[in-house]
Amino acid sequence: MRGTPRESASLLNMVDGVFAVAITLVPASLPNVQPAASGASLMITTLSIILIAVTMLLLWYKIRNLVQLNNKLNPLEMALLGCILTVVVIIPKSAFISIHYGGGQGSFWLWSDSQWVNFQYQMLFLLVDTAAFVLTIRTLRAAAAQAYPRPIRRWLLGVEALGLSLFILVILTENLFINVNGLFVFVAPVVLFLEEILCTLKLKRFSADHPS
Repeated sequence: MRGTPRESASLLNMVDGVFAVAITLVPASLPNVQPAASGASLMITTLSIILIAVTMLLLWYKIRNLVQLNNKLNPLEMALLGCILTVVVIIPKSAFISIHYGGGQGSFWLWSDSQWVNFQYQMLFLLVDTAAFVLTIRTLRAAAAQAYPRPIRRWLLGVEALGLSLFILVILTENLFINVNGLFVFVAPVVLFLEEILCTLKLKRFSADHPS
C-alpha cells in the first residue's frame, strides 16, 4: 500500500490522536479527594504522573518522526504501527501501578505482586520499543531516508539499537535480582531522552555541513 499525502497526514493525525488520549488519561490517576495527612502521598503521585507523561511524550516524538519520514507505509509497517498504537494506551496506567506497587522484592525466582506489576509494564514497553525499532529499520530504507548518507543512517539505527539493548539489560537486571525492582520505569524516559538528543545532534550537524 502506497500512501498519498492525504493518507500520510491521516496517519500523523491518528498517531497524534492516540497519544493525546493516552497522555490525557495520565492525570486521571490523581485523586479527587485528598485524605488527611496525605500530602506526601499526593506529591509522589503528582511526580509519578509527570514522569509518565514525559515518557509518553518521548515515545510520541519517536513514533511521529518515523511516520513522518516514512510516509508510504506498506502492510507490514502498518501492522507495526497498529501494534504500537494499540499497546501504548495501556502503558500510562501500567507505569503508574509499577511506580506505586513495584517497589517490593521480586524476580524470576520470586513472583511477588511487585514482580508481576513490574513485569507487565516492562513487557508492554518492550513490545512498543521493539516494534518501533523494526519500524526504524524499515523507515531508514524508505526513499525519504535516502537523502541521508549511509553513515548517518547507520548512526541513527545504532543509537536505537543501543537504547533497546539498555532496556533489555535493565529488564533482565530487575528480573534476575530480587532486591532490584521498580528501576525500569525511571530508566525508560532517560534512555528515550538520550536517544533523541543523540539523533537530533547528529542530524543537525549533518544539516549544518550540507546546507540545502
